Amino acid sequence: MGSLGAVGIMIAILLTLVGFVIFAKPLKSLLKFFIRAVIGLFGVFLVNLILSPFGLFIGFNYLTAFIIGILGLPGFISLYILQILL
Repeated sequence: MGSLGAVGIMIAILLTLVGFVIFAKPLKSLLKFFIRAVIGLFGVFLVNLILSPFGLFIGFNYLTAFIIGILGLPGFISLYILQILL
């Protein structure tokens, strides 16, 4: 690899690090959203195991994950309240 290739790699690494610094807060929010969605869907799975014999079952889909990811525990509870009402 010549010196031009090494300089190109160093510039790419620098731009990547600058991008991480600039987008740190949005990336943190996005990671927090995904973690809440995964934990929420795991909670839905566990509650479905308990409540499915009684006819209360929430499906796993993108909308369910989105609601739980955005709202957290209140979204989790509201999904089951909507299931009871509908």
